[in-house]
Amino acid sequence: MVIPGRPFEDLHLPTEVWLRLFGYTAAISPTSALHATMLCRGLRDAAEEALYLFSEVRTLGAAQKFLAAISKHPELARLVRGLRLGCTPNQTEKYISVVREVITKLPRLVTLDLEGLGEICVAETTASDLLCGASLPSLRRIRGMPLYLSPSLLAILRTLPQLEELPVYAYTPVYHPDMDSADIQDGNARRLPDILDELPRLRALSCSKTTLDEMFTAGNITALCITATAASVSHINRISALFGRQILSLRVERELVRYLGMAYPTEWINWNKKFPNLKFLDVQDSGRRKGDCSSERVTLESLPDSLTTLIWSPTWVMDCALIDGRSEEWRRDKIQTFAEVILRYALAVKTVIYRWGNDKFYQCTLVGKDERYHECLAESQVADQYAWADER
Repeated sequence: MVIPGRPFEDLHLPTEVWLRLFGYTAAISPTSALHATMLCRGLRDAAEEALYLFSEVRTLGAAQKFLAAISKHPELARLVRGLRLGCTPNQTEKYISVVREVITKLPRLVTLDLEGLGEICVAETTASDLLCGASLPSLRRIRGMPLYLSPSLLAILRTLPQLEELPVYAYTPVYHPDMDSADIQDGNARRLPDILDELPRLRALSCSKTTLDEMFTAGNITALCITATAASVSHINRISALFGRQILSLRVERELVRYLGMAYPTEWINWNKKFPNLKFLDVQDSGRRKGDCSSERVTLESLPDSLTTLIWSPTWVMDCALIDGRSEEWRRDKIQTFAEVILRYALAVKTVIYRWGNDKFYQCTLVGKDERYHECLAESQVADQYAWADER
């Protein structure tokens, strides 16, 4: 039993355990974590640390309350490592004004998640108003809704000394002043500046294939997420030609159109040839399966010797049930067989993660001296949509 006022050590669990418990609680129900701060002083410290570690301010009212809390208690501001934003369009101007004041009070802010700041992308004016002049010495990651870059916004981003991860929707063309207008209209002029020339510290980049086509330098990118990519080898060839051996982590959102069979990611691309140093591969499928394929196998030779983690979200897991009437047992056997073959016979792969249904991921490994196949529900951080960016 917890006795109010008793020292934290008398709760019989190490601090690390309480932090993890409250971390899960805050992720699932921030309100419950907030209630835990009121139980006793010992619990309050751990609950507050978990609650403020990655904070959310999705409305103007929430932003104003958050600002008041960290202004009154600066020690709470020092707990914040991540901040997730989001507001309704009619609140944006006032909301951004308040949030801008908030982020200037977060000296240890590492991750800024812009998921709720737009429907397709974050407007250039919104991002500029938020970041212009803000001192963010620890900010390393901007995530969520991609940015519509302009030369002025690029100049602002250059002032962030630790920035290494960025989502990009598109950017405004800027041409050399000596370029002939006819060359520009004919598409012969090179755009300036190139994003990766302007932001040489970037290590992780998320963008569409269309945006990638406008880049001419590889910079220092080692982790890449390509969104809304059609199932074309030519697209991967373009990525390989630009980044090639320097890519260690890759996430591809693959769009399949009326495909046959299982569409194994090992059959789609010779990953070993295109990205020989790849350590982490995440293939997210969309599209509709048409039917079975008479001959299909898992080609291990297509995987790089360096690959340690493979994540796959196949669409046929659902399609085979809805269209073909396949049983859950049949579907589970197919995906488990794929995972086990990869684990047993690929040279370096230690973990295979597959998606089952809408929100479940299973983590597959070989355990024990006899290397028994084992799978369990993956923890959220393992199958996180940003796991690709954290690989080094």
